[in-house]
Amino acid sequence: MVGVTAPQIRSAATLHADEVREVLALADRAAARDGVSPLNEATRLALRDPGVGTYLHLQAGDTAPIGYLFASHHGDGADQFVQAECVVDPDHRRRGIASALVAALLASAPGADPTPMQVWAHGDLPGSARLGDLHGFAPVRTLLKLALDLDGSTPSVRQPPAGFRVRTYRPGEDDVALLALNARSFVHHPEQRAMDQRDLARRMASDWFDADGFFVAEREATGELVAFHWTKAATPAPGAPTEGEIYVLGVHPDAQGQGFGTLMTQAGIAHLAGLGVSTITLYVEGDNEAALALYGRQGFAEAARDVLYRTQPLP
Repeated sequence: MVGVTAPQIRSAATLHADEVREVLALADRAAARDGVSPLNEATRLALRDPGVGTYLHLQAGDTAPIGYLFASHHGDGADQFVQAECVVDPDHRRRGIASALVAALLASAPGADPTPMQVWAHGDLPGSARLGDLHGFAPVRTLLKLALDLDGSTPSVRQPPAGFRVRTYRPGEDDVALLALNARSFVHHPEQRAMDQRDLARRMASDWFDADGFFVAEREATGELVAFHWTKAATPAPGAPTEGEIYVLGVHPDAQGQGFGTLMTQAGIAHLAGLGVSTITLYVEGDNEAALALYGRQGFAEAARDVLYRTQPLP
């Protein structure tokens, strides 16, 4: 940009606690301005509890960050890739900061055959496509946010198929079976299928976790889990929550087509409605026609979208 000095980018493999607080404060300022969080839940969890992941933190700003990019390494061999999210302070935009951060990300993987890079554009805000074009990224995936306004109504819940029952989740006792069901239900989903015991424990330790809002469907004869619906209710202030979420809903491939998707969706919606929730949201892949049809029948409509940009096409 003419007349603007390129920002200096600092790189680190880890952040100390004060830096994490500064980054999260930056993300919150951007979310307040844009109406969408620039960092997803997985990134926020990794910032607070890094675990054993391989991360890259890029920051712009001499003291507190005015721009930040988080990158995490996934896979190995020919299947490896780096996934990132980027945020710039609303008061420091249009100064080339995002471009400098993305350029630094690309420079972190030199070579004739560099590791593919992926960057999420949450909300697909204006400028995301231009930034992607500038650095050789193309859109390869769309994640839709759907919303349902309850208007004070409580939907009916269909009965389980014969031989099955729905109950609430038992932390600890159901963990192994739930993780196996999750892996089978999301075998083609790049993030959700990878959930392990540590990921599950971190989420259950969150202040929003409520086992009474976590439903599983099981065979009465054997106790085998065939479907689950994990809901989330946000309470921004004292009193009843105003927004709920279909956090994760999964059905075992062998049980699909038997109405479990509708059954578990309705069970979760009824639970959230009973808490006083007025709006329910969820995220779904833009090309998941079966899920879009399921949620459409329940009254959900598109509210926003995230777009994933990649340096080279997916195989």
